[in-house]
Amino acid sequence: MVQINQIVIPCPPSIVTAYGSFGSLPGACDLFDSVNNWLQLSVQPNSYKKLSEGKIEVKDGFTSPFALSPTRRIGFEVTIADGRVEIEDILNTLMNTAIADPTTIQAITVLDYVRPETSDRYATGYTVRQGIFTEIAVEAGTLMFANSGFTGRRLSTGGLRVTFQEFTRRIQY
Repeated sequence: MVQINQIVIPCPPSIVTAYGSFGSLPGACDLFDSVNNWLQLSVQPNSYKKLSEGKIEVKDGFTSPFALSPTRRIGFEVTIADGRVEIEDILNTLMNTAIADPTTIQAITVLDYVRPETSDRYATGYTVRQGIFTEIAVEAGTLMFANSGFTGRRLSTGGLRVTFQEFTRRIQY
């Protein structure tokens, strides 16, 4: 079940099959929604920064000022506190799949429950964003292992910083 303050990414069955078995490891919890094969990433609202490419220019008109080119490319930068390396691997796999053919980039779909657009906030509670990850980076922190002896799942206490950029422009004032 999706809750507020989550970034949700629909994933193909091949990724769910490859990475879905980590729930049985020590200290693990499920990464995917069992019904829809969605990767659900919890986000603290204060770690979410909305990005906006472009600016509004105000010009003087004959009788009143008007806005020129009010469209913007929207995106977000977020730090995901969950430092499991599997999350980084899944996002990188999605990214590599999206750019597998250099002539045609496939859009990655993200359901943004953290900061939905105003028009979506009251209608659905989330905004569907289609675009691409422009950065996936492990934040500085301590690298730990779930099991002793440097084996098992790797964890980063710094979390994961992800930047996402939409392909299409939105009308923004």
